[in-house]
Amino acid sequence: MIYSLRGFIKFLSSDFFVIECCGVGYKCICGSRFLEELRKRKENSEIEVFVYMSVRENAVDLFGFSDSDNLEFFKLLISVKNVGSRTALGLLSEFSPDEISSMVISGDHSDMVRAPGIGEKTAKRIILELKDKLSKTKFLNIQTASSRNVSEASRALVVLGYSRREVIPVLANLDPNMSIEELIRRSLQTLGSSKK
Repeated sequence: MIYSLRGFIKFLSSDFFVIECCGVGYKCICGSRFLEELRKRKENSEIEVFVYMSVRENAVDLFGFSDSDNLEFFKLLISVKNVGSRTALGLLSEFSPDEISSMVISGDHSDMVRAPGIGEKTAKRIILELKDKLSKTKFLNIQTASSRNVSEASRALVVLGYSRREVIPVLANLDPNMSIEELIRRSLQTLGSSKK
């Protein structure tokens, strides 16, 4: 099983890239967020990519990721019933593992449906099935008992005009045992200073 590849990017497409390692080119399907990172690199610069190898009856596909966290979270996502590789990639193109974790913990799927291939039914299933699985991983950075406060603070900040993409990373760095008011106050301090 291939876990990672080190080599040179030889080709970039709209949904995959080719990395050449020791004279062999490997086609790796990837998300748009990672493709944008690759486009910013100098031509023929050496990179390391983390890889998931999907073996099916009629195809063997490689999926490429910028780091091991994205790879591991991809594996978590495809463990959810009816969530395929392309759907998982679409979700990781739109959100980071931390952002998805926060949505799962808060139980709020409203932003998740923005990702390509994610409808309301799929989003609810992801939240339902990943809640238990996340508790056994390193991705759980907001503890479950206090997730209601975090969720309420998140909603309040969105009402104040911030996007969930801005709010989630800020809340993830705060103590979830704080009151809703304190979470909002601290978040506004951080969000305000980042806009200066």
